Amino acid sequence: MIASICGGICLLGGLTDRASAQVLLPDIDSDSGGIITVDEERRLGEAFMRSLRTRMTIIDEPPIDEYIEGLGNALAANSDRSRDIDFTFFVVDDGEINAFAAPGGYIGIYAGLILATRSEGELASVIAHEIAHVSQRHILQSLERSSRANLPTMAGILVGLLLGSQNLEIGQAAVAGVIGSAMQGRIDFTREKEAEADRIGIRLLAKAGFDPLEMANFFEILQRDSRFRQRPPSFLSTHPITGARLAEARGIARGLQKGEPPDPIDYHAVRTWLRVRNAQDPRSLPQGIEEEAADIDDRAGDDNEAERAAIRYGRGLTSMRLGREDEGREAIARLVEKYPRTLAFRSSLGESLLRSGKNAQAIELYAAGADRLPGSPGMIGHFAKALIDDGQAQRALDKIDGFARRGRVDARLQRLRAQALQMLGREVDSRMALAESYALSDRLADAIGQLVLASNAEKNGSRRSRYRLSRIDERLAELRAEQDRRR
Repeated sequence: MIASICGGICLLGGLTDRASAQVLLPDIDSDSGGIITVDEERRLGEAFMRSLRTRMTIIDEPPIDEYIEGLGNALAANSDRSRDIDFTFFVVDDGEINAFAAPGGYIGIYAGLILATRSEGELASVIAHEIAHVSQRHILQSLERSSRANLPTMAGILVGLLLGSQNLEIGQAAVAGVIGSAMQGRIDFTREKEAEADRIGIRLLAKAGFDPLEMANFFEILQRDSRFRQRPPSFLSTHPITGARLAEARGIARGLQKGEPPDPIDYHAVRTWLRVRNAQDPRSLPQGIEEEAADIDDRAGDDNEAERAAIRYGRGLTSMRLGREDEGREAIARLVEKYPRTLAFRSSLGESLLRSGKNAQAIELYAAGADRLPGSPGMIGHFAKALIDDGQAQRALDKIDGFARRGRVDARLQRLRAQALQMLGREVDSRMALAESYALSDRLADAIGQLVLASNAEKNGSRRSRYRLSRIDERLAELRAEQDRRR
């Protein structure tokens, strides 16, 4: 595996040791704070993410998005750079046991890693470790010394590594073309940096209420289980686990007191959702779920109510995947009644109602969910989509605009807003909303195209508004300036 310059974790996996020896990277070991400003760090991260989106699938589902963002932000809030970095957490739709961090606070967790964990603390330990790499600027330390490359060069290094994960020859050419004669050796995070990330990550865990021993425990489990695999998890390829490292981590953890632990219900719900969704053969799901249920019963002394709820959720989702929609819906409806604030349960139940043509019941379910979870863009999105599908465009628009006055409107909500406006015959406003959706999805050319169409429609309309034209022109100028800056 090629060593990643993104958080000490194998960036995307897929290269052999022989291949990594061929793709040489600069021998780097410097302090942070050199040539890269906080703004440049953010721009470098954005460039990396643009490349990532073209080659990997990021899960775009409200229960997953909101859960991983909530967990990540809860950990990052305890970081000493939480005010400097706008962290972004997301889940990569890949079964590898892996994770990575990129400049600017972008932290990706593979679906396979979530499924490999047994507790929320184990998942949190990996995220905390990645947050520490970002907060200590380990990634930038690894880039800055490489002949003092400029920002486009550094972005090129990241892109080259990304391409290399898909095609070795392309990756080598991209990296060689960017770095040229400055390639002096292989980037590997030193043991110092890994130990520092461990120390900081363990403290973040404790402050967020998790058992600080979870990090060492999970790393040791991965190492032990890898002996029975043909290929070790990608996570371990750049995280060599030594006895000394585990001992030091445990020593630090034992000296810390943890805060109030969070409710694990959302973790278990999301993990179950992924497990059922990713099963290639749904017929194998019942046996696996019942084996897990038996294991929970064997641990009767544990506080495992959330795990039991997730088992019931898994049974319900499995019934739906096997075509027994009514049976699955009944099981999940009982969970919604008991856990009314768990987005995954309510989302699955509402989607089942809509599939069965029970629109009125779905709208009622989502309306109650919006009251229970007023800060959830995913819940408002579900509600608005159900209303739009039911022909209630104005009500959907009112709900989205009401949410916008108190919360963040994401790309999904902007798309729904554009759809509602179109249904109401408001073409210019619809195109402006769609442009914002594209801009939030980093599709600047599409956003600019929609604004140009909006401008033309406004100019040719019977009730031309100078104020609205001015707003469109101002936004067009902003997006074009951003587009020029990226070239």
